[in-house]
Amino acid sequence: MRGDNDIVTFGEGFADGSSSVPRALLRDGRMFDVALHDERMTWGEVEAAMRDAGYSSPDRIALLTLESDGSTSAVAQAED
Repeated sequence: MRGDNDIVTFGEGFADGSSSVPRALLRDGRMFDVALHDERMTWGEVEAAMRDAGYSSPDRIALLTLESDGSTSAVAQAED
């Protein structure tokens, strides 16, 4: 199980749609649909990235970011 504020980097990037600056895709379990559209990502790609990082639900993620190299990074929600 991940600890508070663990940063996890995963993925080889997503096809040609990645931006040149990091972009938040999800914050506090809520997906940014506009960011997904702008970055040409599907919900399925985000779910796969979450599973690869060990998360089964977006509610467990404080921040999911698409990095400038096309990889994604996640920060876990703080445990209560």
